[in-house]
Amino acid sequence: MEGSVSSPVDRGLRAHAWVPRAGRAVVLSHQITMTAMLRLTRDTYNEMVAHAYRGLPYEACGLFGARPGTTDVVAFYPMKNVAASSEIYQLDGMEMMNVESAADAAGAQIVGVMHSHTHTTAYPSPTDVSDAAMFDPFGAWHFIIVSLKDAEPVLRSYRMLDGKITEEPVVVEVQAAL
Repeated sequence: MEGSVSSPVDRGLRAHAWVPRAGRAVVLSHQITMTAMLRLTRDTYNEMVAHAYRGLPYEACGLFGARPGTTDVVAFYPMKNVAASSEIYQLDGMEMMNVESAADAAGAQIVGVMHSHTHTTAYPSPTDVSDAAMFDPFGAWHFIIVSLKDAEPVLRSYRMLDGKITEEPVVVEVQAAL
């Protein structure tokens, strides 16, 4: 289709989540324990990356939900970027309420927001940090950024509190989290 953009996911290429190499993992008896690890199902990961590509040339955005009390993400809710910008995103308040209702009905708890960076790395911009301080003053949410800067998309997740940015590992499960 003329003017359409296909993502590496659509073309069967493998995109990847970035997991830090040092500092967060402790190996005990062949088990790895990580602090604040975010788990995504393969389907949820693919939905986020595909939504980022569908949003071009603008940043894409959406909310995601986990099983209550966990960081096991089981649902992604794509949303419209009402800012219609390649540099910032803005969620619509009414759409957020509808997403919250859908998550409640599905037994999920909204735990974070995903957005894409169309031409920069998967690291929070000063605007992202400022928005997080206003929207999530207690640092409870997870902020996923999908970068489309390079040929392969990169997905990373952060927690932000009082202007401090902390990256958290992301694990993409081969099969759906139970």
